[in-house]
Amino acid sequence: MGFSKPWPKPGPPSLAGKTAADRTTSENRPFVEQALHIFMDQQRTEHLVWAENARGLAIFLVVLGHAAIPAQVKAAIYGFHMHLFFFLSGLFFSARLPFGSTTAKKARTLILPYLLYGFLGYGIWLFRILVVHNAPSGINLIYPFFDILTFRSFWFLPVLFVVTLLFYPVHGLVTRKTYLPFLVMLALLHSATQAYGLTPYVGTLVHAFNALVFFGFGFLYRQHTQPSDWRIGAGAAVIFAVAFLLGYPSYGLETIGRVSNYFYAYTLAFTGIVASITLCYRIPRNPIFSFLGVNSLLIYLLHNYPGALYSRVFASMGITQSALPPVIYGLLQACTNILLLTPGILIINRFLPWTLGKSPTFKHR
Repeated sequence: MGFSKPWPKPGPPSLAGKTAADRTTSENRPFVEQALHIFMDQQRTEHLVWAENARGLAIFLVVLGHAAIPAQVKAAIYGFHMHLFFFLSGLFFSARLPFGSTTAKKARTLILPYLLYGFLGYGIWLFRILVVHNAPSGINLIYPFFDILTFRSFWFLPVLFVVTLLFYPVHGLVTRKTYLPFLVMLALLHSATQAYGLTPYVGTLVHAFNALVFFGFGFLYRQHTQPSDWRIGAGAAVIFAVAFLLGYPSYGLETIGRVSNYFYAYTLAFTGIVASITLCYRIPRNPIFSFLGVNSLLIYLLHNYPGALYSRVFASMGITQSALPPVIYGLLQACTNILLLTPGILIINRFLPWTLGKSPTFKHR
């Protein structure tokens, strides 16, 4: 796999077209702050737009993956969509802050939202069970609470937290020459511990071993390359399709936590990532992908809530799963889900940004 142009070294966004005051503000802003807010900067350089598009695509696939879609479509999505998220996280990894400061920052932006929205969801679920449904018998009221405490609810956030901390001390060792041994070592670690993937706390570490493969790929990709030739993405898409047709349903769902065949799983994940980022590199900046990309965390945390509402809306309009092709029905569910979430997303960004680990003065520019 090759790309023709080098990835520009990380640096401040372009100052072209800014006023003197804007230039002064941008020049004085610390590098890490620029990296953390890179998706919010309307003056960012064009080569970063694809990353925002990719994050938007990834979160849409998360929502679509939880909709009523055919099993084979779900398996194809699961083959690369969360891997793409870890890739993008590695793309913007920074070790400019000390390890302790990095840990505190990631705890604020990952673990704090995990706990707040996890317990909020538990409270809503408990209200529905005890009040709306009058406490049906046979329901374990403690199990979801236990899931939150053991990092199995919204699993991506604690896994990304662990991945970042594990990668910090070794990031200087990850190069083109060392990446293959790095990948093999992590695959072996994951294979040896995969049986404990559902064990409280240990399971988070098991997931992290596999997620590190794609986090490291993103970090390495940031250092050296950027997509340039559509034929690379097209070739990756063809390889993905052929591998999937040959491997499914024999291998079923290949996820970050569960891998039945590493060659098959990694073929899907890497080709899916390359095809996605090549496609997203050619999508111009637009408000839809920008909104999805910027708000991917909130959409991830909230996308399970609108289901009951849009189901009633669909029923009132005579829209049923049997009346539409399955993929179309799933796409309609996913789009409606995000539309229903939009007012809440805007309210949280405006009045409750601290719940996402952002400063109360944070504003999306």
